[in-house]
Amino acid sequence: MKPGTLTPKQKQVFDFICAFQKEHGAPPSLREMARHLGLKSLHTVQQHLRLICQKGYLRLHPGKARGITICVDADLRKNIPFSVPLIGSVAAGLPILADENIIDYLALDPSLFKEPDLFTLRVKGDSMQGIGVLDGDYVVVRRQSQAHPGDVVVAIIEEEATLKRFIIEEDKIILRAENPAYADIVIPPGQPTWIAGKMIGLIRKC
Repeated sequence: MKPGTLTPKQKQVFDFICAFQKEHGAPPSLREMARHLGLKSLHTVQQHLRLICQKGYLRLHPGKARGITICVDADLRKNIPFSVPLIGSVAAGLPILADENIIDYLALDPSLFKEPDLFTLRVKGDSMQGIGVLDGDYVVVRRQSQAHPGDVVVAIIEEEATLKRFIIEEDKIILRAENPAYADIVIPPGQPTWIAGKMIGLIRKC
């Protein structure tokens, strides 16, 4: 049976177990995992392990010290897909990846996307068709609050996430479509602009 898709945190736990096993010849203890991952609760580590086990990557041996067996070979470990959030409408005042904003998860190929803090957004409309981003595509976004001129960013405007080109002209910030049918969105001086992230990839479902 093909193993299931891991969440980013589950993949982080699994990768640490594999690296620790390779270096020390034995899996890490719960406390070693908690310390490395910055988790205060051993119960949280146990929850991650149980879910990873259910997806077919580990076998747990209750009552046995360091009772973990890795169930997939090294070649498969390199290509484990991991899931990232798909965001919808953005609730005011909440972080971009708050539960209220997440509507689903998409699996990504680790050979293509290796960066942390990723999320995805389903494109609505044709405002970015000039760079090949079409209605219904999914863009992969690296979460960051700053942008450089020319970046294609996800900005939050009136509780909606929009994909636009980030431009600075004189003292104004402009969010520009890649389609001449759409007018610029001009951010007046002094008005805050919430940048949620920078586009780093595109997924098109055929």
